[in-house]
Amino acid sequence: MGRVMFISETGFPHSACQVDGEAWYGYKPSIPKSPLAPGVVDRSPRTFHVKTFVTLEVADDAIGAAVARVIASYKGDWYCVGVKDCVTFTADLAEAMGLTIPPRPNFLPEAFVTNLRRLNFGRLVDGSGPTARNVG
Repeated sequence: MGRVMFISETGFPHSACQVDGEAWYGYKPSIPKSPLAPGVVDRSPRTFHVKTFVTLEVADDAIGAAVARVIASYKGDWYCVGVKDCVTFTADLAEAMGLTIPPRPNFLPEAFVTNLRRLNFGRLVDGSGPTARNVG
């Protein structure tokens, strides 16, 4: 089983995920903080920006297939807040991995992480319980 950490960030609202403690995946506008711009898949480390997170167990084959499928569906598309943004990207990844996601639309990264934890409680990885930087 693999581990996927879904996060919300401090500062400007943002959502992303990390696979097996290594690869990061997020989606952002090519023009920083723009509500509408060509979108790009962001692979930069987000470790120092984590506000809330939840780490869930997911089958390894589901992770690889989900990442490939979702990245392909976002490639060359436009970033549009509330339609195709960082939260919809992480929600699409979670859903493609077989996780239960909150009803759409998901606008707020922190609420998404909190609800993802609640809906997938049986998949929590040990150590992913409430902490100062985790959802309760």
